[in-house]
Amino acid sequence: MNNNILSNHSRLTVIAVAAALALAGSALADNGSAGTENGLHTGSWSFQFQIEDDFTLKSFQGALFSCKYHLSDKTALRLGASVSLMVNDIFDDNVSQIEDSLIAKMTGDREYESYGFGVSLLYTRYPNPARDLTAFWGIGPSIGYSRDESLQKMKDYYHSGFLGTSRSVLKQWLVGLKGILGVEWFFHKNISLLAEYGFSISRLWSESESRRQRSDRDIVTSSTSDGDTWDFDAEAVKLGLSVYF
Repeated sequence: MNNNILSNHSRLTVIAVAAALALAGSALADNGSAGTENGLHTGSWSFQFQIEDDFTLKSFQGALFSCKYHLSDKTALRLGASVSLMVNDIFDDNVSQIEDSLIAKMTGDREYESYGFGVSLLYTRYPNPARDLTAFWGIGPSIGYSRDESLQKMKDYYHSGFLGTSRSVLKQWLVGLKGILGVEWFFHKNISLLAEYGFSISRLWSESESRRQRSDRDIVTSSTSDGDTWDFDAEAVKLGLSVYF
């Protein structure tokens, strides 16, 4: 549930591009010149892709996909979805404190599994859709869920040589409101460049559980905790490409 942050140099470059587009749009508006036909019309679909530092493309609003459907020339719904999945099997070798306060060298295999998803739906509005370069804004809800689980089979080589297991689980739920503000330039009827600034405010609930069991004696320790926080996130300006059909 986290966002990509551009380097200072890249951020300044993208802001400069956005400012140039905005100035060009202002000049067009002052001259009163209407743009040619573009993809902003009732019933049109489009996919958005973010332009990376090395000019490669990735999904714009979500890690899985970002698409938009126009309800009218001036209004649209934009859906972004992301899915994450990671499974690791690693070998740990570290120093830690065990239940009886002895310092021991703990080694063992650790299995780590993480997955999650996020969805946002933005109502987007274009005040002047007939122009080649036009501003837009959008707002809408976002939700997300993630689960991280770690299971470790341990052995102590310094003391009793016991075998045991340690398991921890962290679950998180997110509900929030996301907003965007940007400009879009149609250099082709069905293809555009866009520069966009985003922000979000969200409520995050978390639930964690840990359990440790030693096999050399009948000892099981466990703990649980819950929490909730408010989070405000301002995203870096993003430069993207949109394809209409």
